[in-house]
Amino acid sequence: MLFAWGLPALLAAAAIVLALGPAAAVISGVVAARAQIRPGAWAPSLSLLATSAAWAVGIGVLAALLALPCAWVMRGRAWERAALWLVPLAMPSYLCYTAYGLARAPGTWLGDLIERAAQEGWTGLPILVGRVLAIGGLALWAWPLAGMVMAVGLGRLDPGLLDALRLEPWGLLRRVWLIGSLCWRWVLGAVAIVALVMFGSAVPLHLANAPTYAVRSWFELTLSPGGPSVWVSAWPVLVLAGVAGWWLTRPGSDAGAGQREPAPVRGGCLWLARVVWACSTLVPLCLCAWSLRDWGSLATFWRVSGVAVGQSAGVALLVGLVTLLLGMVVWVSAASGFGPSRVGARVLCGVLVGFSLLPGVLVGRAIAECAKQVPGLEGVAEGPGMLVWAHGARFAWLGAVTGVLLATREARALADLGRLQGAGLVSWMVVCLPRGWGAMACAAAGAAALSIHEIEASIIVQPPGSVSLAQTLLGDLHFARSEELAAGVLQVLVLTWVLAGVGSWLGGRVRSGIRA
Repeated sequence: MLFAWGLPALLAAAAIVLALGPAAAVISGVVAARAQIRPGAWAPSLSLLATSAAWAVGIGVLAALLALPCAWVMRGRAWERAALWLVPLAMPSYLCYTAYGLARAPGTWLGDLIERAAQEGWTGLPILVGRVLAIGGLALWAWPLAGMVMAVGLGRLDPGLLDALRLEPWGLLRRVWLIGSLCWRWVLGAVAIVALVMFGSAVPLHLANAPTYAVRSWFELTLSPGGPSVWVSAWPVLVLAGVAGWWLTRPGSDAGAGQREPAPVRGGCLWLARVVWACSTLVPLCLCAWSLRDWGSLATFWRVSGVAVGQSAGVALLVGLVTLLLGMVVWVSAASGFGPSRVGARVLCGVLVGFSLLPGVLVGRAIAECAKQVPGLEGVAEGPGMLVWAHGARFAWLGAVTGVLLATREARALADLGRLQGAGLVSWMVVCLPRGWGAMACAAAGAAALSIHEIEASIIVQPPGSVSLAQTLLGDLHFARSEELAAGVLQVLVLTWVLAGVGSWLGGRVRSGIRA
């Protein structure tokens, strides 16, 4: 009984520390300073809301189109193949924007072409190119998310139906249209999920001068860091993230049921999927290496920013550990036969997913407000604990979601065996842990990889006098220091590739105890 009631207590404590505490601090701060709220702050900007939605949906549609061949490859076997295909998500969201943007730097053929066109009267061309790069770069980063969603829908199709479609004398486009009409809900779901993530994205769109709610929140936080009007004017983003967090993690929303054994994947589709994957990983790596004028810049980067890399790596290690421990608690809670534990696991998962959909600058400001209002947290605000806290609030959802999925997708025989042996921690470690530890370790590695290059929350909670890799890269991005930027991004890619490779290998260790 102590074990059963201890799990809800742990889940509640994790939710309060990571997310609910900062949220309560923001609400209390807005109430206390309500007299300072500027007139009209409650009225949402409909034009800005429509523009933000258009950017987000456009990126979602493009990401879904890029993900089609990869979803076909992953269908029905997401747990076995997802680790490799999800590697682009572990990269910085601004990677493709930055890497492909190096091809238009001054002195390059494309850069000179854009400069001549601007001098001849097409003054809006540089902004247009930047926005195209932002849309394409974010789509190349987010397509694995759309691919995973569509892979679930494709995995539910009857293989006999697919064989019948192959026998019909129809063209490729008609076959794709018919399959899409059978899975249209999953296609719309893929677009919607990517759009939700993009609604809170700020870095590439901020650099491209795109008018969105996330970018406006960044500007307002920069101009008035402690003003309550920032939170009041951002209420559409807050409501959207909260509703999405509840909807995506509500009971019964598990998308993994009903998967079928997939038919073999043909070579053409597999190679097309590999091309998309390479365009979001290998090509940016090659572009960064090609743009270096002097390979000695790599050594210079380590001399100048070695301390920042070390501190960011230490924070990432702690974030990965937090994600791993939290995911384990959620997993054993969701797998237990105790009702409050299962409900608590779902609630914590929903809270963390909602927080992850918020702009990172708002997450960082909420945590900074909480640290300022709660007595005894002065030491945390002055050390790296703030970065661990902010990054954990943004990325610990990976462990929570993985824990819930592992619990809900356990093979029926294993679940029954666990109940026969009791609902204790020892029986769970013996029966369930050996089958899914790789997926949980993969989630922890993914959170650590995202933490290394996190910019939005870091710039808000960065302790005075300290340095970080995100701070260094943001300065290079803003001031167009292409040589330093290429060297820095190349180093980030190496670090991320190491973590992504470890996570991919660990993710492949998921055993037959997880339903395919």
